[in-house]
Amino acid sequence: MLQIFRTSDVTNFIANSTLLTPQQKAAYKGNPNPQFLNQNSKENYAFLNFFADPTNPKVTFNTVIGSGEY
Repeated sequence: MLQIFRTSDVTNFIANSTLLTPQQKAAYKGNPNPQFLNQNSKENYAFLNFFADPTNPKVTFNTVIGSGEY
């Protein structure tokens, strides 16, 4: 196991980031799909990428487990 994180970890990271402008932070609110645009504007949406360092053969993923828990 490399790490466990919750939805709140991701949303807190975005909210507390000093690298994002307020406009960029706001872009994570609301469903980004065209058919739902401007809906759920208070809900957070984020796409997460999982990757390993390609130069380190000791770091690989064989499973990523998602849960519906909050």
